[in-house]
Amino acid sequence: MDNRVVSLDGKVYSIAGGNGSASTTKNFVYDPVAQTWSAIADLPGARNALTVGVVGGKIIATGGWAAAGPDSTTWSYDPAANTWTEKADNPAPRSAAGQAVVDGKLYAVGGCTTAGCTPMSNDVVRYDPATDTWETLPDYPKSVAFASCGGIEGVVYCTGGNDGAAAQKASYAFDPGANTWTPIADAPADNWASSFAVANGKLLVVGGSQAGVITNAGFAYDPAANTWSSLPNANTARYRGGAACGFYKVGGSSGQFNATPDSEALPGFEECAEGAADVSWFSIDKTEATLAPGASVTVTVVMTANVDQPGTYTGSVAIGENTPYTVPPVQLTFEVQQPTTWGKLMGTVTGKGCDGVTAPIAGAVVQVDSWAMSWTFATDTQGKYAYWLDRRNNPLTLIVAKDTWKPQTRQTRINTSTPTVEDFTLSPIKC
Repeated sequence: MDNRVVSLDGKVYSIAGGNGSASTTKNFVYDPVAQTWSAIADLPGARNALTVGVVGGKIIATGGWAAAGPDSTTWSYDPAANTWTEKADNPAPRSAAGQAVVDGKLYAVGGCTTAGCTPMSNDVVRYDPATDTWETLPDYPKSVAFASCGGIEGVVYCTGGNDGAAAQKASYAFDPGANTWTPIADAPADNWASSFAVANGKLLVVGGSQAGVITNAGFAYDPAANTWSSLPNANTARYRGGAACGFYKVGGSSGQFNATPDSEALPGFEECAEGAADVSWFSIDKTEATLAPGASVTVTVVMTANVDQPGTYTGSVAIGENTPYTVPPVQLTFEVQQPTTWGKLMGTVTGKGCDGVTAPIAGAVVQVDSWAMSWTFATDTQGKYAYWLDRRNNPLTLIVAKDTWKPQTRQTRINTSTPTVEDFTLSPIKC
């Protein structure tokens, strides 16, 4: 129980947890084709209720209960080498935090602050494996542990959890671009310690404690419709177990600290991408095929540079089947070079407050006007922006604005040999 479960390259990994009385270092991988579990490298330290996510082909594990309570150590697992490597410490270590992956970063939401769990936290932190750094984000609207979270189409969605006195059904979404949490539709029932995962573009929440009873009931959240719908009941009523896209439900307790080895799957939820949708830069010539035993079919993938900006694009072809076997998605990578007449416009927008302190402004609007066209985009959480433009649009007029700050404007020109850097420091409208 209190294990965390993730999907990676068509296999299912169960990370750490406990037997009801002690935490473990043990980890296992399930092969859906062979239908077998195998041990993988132990965690360097025993942990319960970690925060775990898959980023860049690696499994990141952080926080969780160690012997003295929530621990800050973070590790990265490389399946090819079957090794764990220590990474930057978590600045807000928690146990039983909500977990999600969005845009290549791992989020930890709320969680337990002590060996006994209470008080619950509303802290939110985000780990970037590319830079091995942590960032503190706006607080979750409630202080909870054992919430169910997931990343869909660039947004973090969370529901439920326990605040130490009562289970919750309130649900919220975090938009990294706006850097804010907003309410979404409440879950059908209060819930905590459920098995949760993202699949087929939905947040799946199964089991856990609902209305004070350990249940096998489940429901799914559809962000596009902002609605919840029922899922088929699981075979076993469990709480404090793990789950992963597929939909695989592993471990958990039947009550109190009675840990179980049970695992089961709900077929039809094999689309594991953060955003399962058609993309503009590739197409396939077949969407369905019927095969006799031993037969095969060739599917042709056509890539075109039908994209707005140059860069490296990644995607996958998801494969569903009505057999007992799971076929992992086919991964695609497409490198798009900029035309010879294009140059890069980039910069950072900061604000200098009335106290003289300067800090990046996230979500600042950057408008670029030329004699022929206009573009509008927003700064990221570090106040940065970047965009490739055709030099034949020169000269350019830049307008930068953000609520409560005085806007600024200036002219610039695109250079094809080196990036054009335009930094802005905004002043408050009033002090």
